[in-house]
Amino acid sequence: PKLYHLSLHALGEKIEERVGFREISIDGCVFKINGEAVKLKGVNRHEFNPDTAATVSLADMAKDIKLMKELNVNAVRTSHYPDSPEFYLLTDAYGIYVMDEADLEMHGACTREGGYDFSLWSEYAEDMLFAPGITDRHTALVERDKNRTSVIIWSLGNESSFGKAFFEGVEYIRARDKTRPVHFESLQQADPKYYFTDRVDMVSMMYPSIERIKEKILDNPEETRPFVMCEYSHAMGNSCGDIAEYWELIYNNEQMMGGFVWEWADHAIRGERGFLYGGDFGES
Repeated sequence: PKLYHLSLHALGEKIEERVGFREISIDGCVFKINGEAVKLKGVNRHEFNPDTAATVSLADMAKDIKLMKELNVNAVRTSHYPDSPEFYLLTDAYGIYVMDEADLEMHGACTREGGYDFSLWSEYAEDMLFAPGITDRHTALVERDKNRTSVIIWSLGNESSFGKAFFEGVEYIRARDKTRPVHFESLQQADPKYYFTDRVDMVSMMYPSIERIKEKILDNPEETRPFVMCEYSHAMGNSCGDIAEYWELIYNNEQMMGGFVWEWADHAIRGERGFLYGGDFGES
């Protein structure tokens, strides 16, 4: 991408920035950048290193992005929180589209007996006790990253249902930034009355079958929004063997934006016994 040098001067302080210009639009059911339909060949990325865990270096970030470019990956969803600020400087420079996601999830708080209690997710999303915290996270996401050229979509968070506790945060995003569309997969678990809300610009699913996509999206005359799989083709320890069928569907339907493979890398700690995963430390 073409980036321009920007020098900001105020009260004796000088800040150097690199900025770019692009137009993001939704034309009917088609997602476009600079007037051209774009398919997102994406991955979900946690900030992770097998030796330093959640602490990642600039070199780690650069290595990830260079590997992505080599593998024809053109987009990253920052699952499930805004990444280190330096990451976006690199995605700006190398040219990776970013779905920037708020640090918001009710997943762990709503688990009962080893399973997810979706009714609790909805309960939390409707409870105004949580509204200030949700709004704060949406505000922080946008204010920090609003000038990053590579950020093309705001994501309200992960696996949290949707309700009135979200309204203020979404409205803040819409008032502050009119250039980027809003994503939120958790409409799938929310009260059906919210499904066609005008607060979210695209419809999203995790791990849908080809049949479900056809039934709920492509063959559904009521569904006119672009469709993206924010997680699909679960690849932690697997081979992505189902990916060809998905991409045949994506290429042949203009409503399909693409998807983000789960996930960019396995999360394993390097130890004396090799690479260790959850469950390898004696915990349940």
